[in-house]
Amino acid sequence: MENIPETMPQTAVSHGRKLTLVSAEEFHPDMEIRTEVYLRLKGNFTLFCRNVTADQALYERFKRIINSGDCGMYIPTDHVERFLDTSRKWKAAHGMGDAGDENGGKDDAQALMMRKEKARKEFQLLTDKTASLLNDFEKDGQASREALHGLVNSMTEKLQSEETAVILQCIGEMRDVDSALYMHSRNVGILNGIMGKLLGKKANEVDTLIKIGLLHDIGKLKIPPEILNKPGKLTDHEFEIIKLHPVLSTEMLKKIGMVLPDIISGVRGHHEKEDGTGYPDGLRGDAVTEYARITAISDVYDAMVAKRSYKDANSPFDILADFESNAFSQLDRYLVSVFLSGIPQQYVGKHCVLSDGQEGKILFINSYNIGYPTVKVGQDMINTSKFQKCVQVDSFISE
Repeated sequence: MENIPETMPQTAVSHGRKLTLVSAEEFHPDMEIRTEVYLRLKGNFTLFCRNVTADQALYERFKRIINSGDCGMYIPTDHVERFLDTSRKWKAAHGMGDAGDENGGKDDAQALMMRKEKARKEFQLLTDKTASLLNDFEKDGQASREALHGLVNSMTEKLQSEETAVILQCIGEMRDVDSALYMHSRNVGILNGIMGKLLGKKANEVDTLIKIGLLHDIGKLKIPPEILNKPGKLTDHEFEIIKLHPVLSTEMLKKIGMVLPDIISGVRGHHEKEDGTGYPDGLRGDAVTEYARITAISDVYDAMVAKRSYKDANSPFDILADFESNAFSQLDRYLVSVFLSGIPQQYVGKHCVLSDGQEGKILFINSYNIGYPTVKVGQDMINTSKFQKCVQVDSFISE
């Protein structure tokens, strides 16, 4: 990325704040930015981003703007020191020194960036295929079944070829209103596949779980968008309409001749609860099939990931701890215990950032205290706590 032009003023006042010019080379993909970033274009200041993690899409957009002409990057003067410190830590974590970066470090950082971009594109392709499957589902039954089979194969290959921790990081990406249903369906399919593997299911059973995850919310396409995407709290009447989606989903499946009992029961029953207070049929206990109970776990977990992805911190340990504290009242206890014994361990050996800015490697995760892993920083072992938390994990980096 090119540096900023020398003709740019070093300081300026805009939006009621004193701003300082910083080099564009301090802006990196997947770097946490805990301040506002303003771009000066043709003498005018525009807020570019605020309190975000610079994913690859944001980074590419930034590069295009910077390289398009006379443009400079500014941040609030009182945040400069912290911003530059974050940039230095990013460089250190990715093998890049401050002065005279070694070629090996640059190559490693470039390789890491390319791997992340490759994974992002592959998961976007899965989202696109999911959207195409759901939107065209009722048009041609045979074509839909073939598309579903192909998508399940793609997901199975991904589960076999990629680390689970990397997959979990990829499904936690930001989602907008237009893509939320498709990304959620993709994610529940993937999570169902992971659960199938944790449970030691046969290949055909894992495939069935992935299919259920992909199709579990297809009935939401029949829900009016103004209700489905309503930003505020739903009225009682609106919620009753939302609760129709499992029935609508099974009707759509039957319409194209997809009537396998495991798939139908899994899709229809993913909102049933152990105590019989779920919907649409108020089933309880063993009347809710295992496929439905597994899908319920994947559904709830991904909803928590989606909620967290809009907050500053996106630590998997926050999500897992919240899931643990809230899940047992509504989900199958045994299946939740399998999930919580298998998923957190995927992060052992991964690079992490603590709330005090230190970086290290996750060494151990106590199954009775999932939110606070033991981390190695240098030669020190740190038992994290609410006062010194693990706030970020990069599953692409193993140490």
